[in-house]
Amino acid sequence: MNSDDHLLETVIDTVSRCQTSVFVLADPELAYNIFEQFDSGTPYLTKAWLSELLECNAIDDPCFFVGLAIGSAWRKLITPQDWSISETRNSPALREIATLCDWFLLHQQRWEGQNKGAK
Repeated sequence: MNSDDHLLETVIDTVSRCQTSVFVLADPELAYNIFEQFDSGTPYLTKAWLSELLECNAIDDPCFFVGLAIGSAWRKLITPQDWSISETRNSPALREIATLCDWFLLHQQRWEGQNKGAK
């Protein structure tokens, strides 16, 4: 596995930690997925890292821009305050991020399937 493959795997794992399906998890799993796994991976949802994936044809333009939107929305949303599980489950802004994560994962999967061997 080369560094670009590892970076793509990290980005996909990060985005998968905040998809809409995590909201049905039990409280500890929800908190772990969003505030530990997703949060720790969001530094990869920046122009520098996503540009690297775009340049090596690991993602396409729509995923690049949605990835940027996810990272930006998270950085605007997160503050040093503690979030309760209720606030987490009911946050419209977090639900919007989760919807973007769903879109990213679905689009990336379709795009990868259409471009197998093109890398």
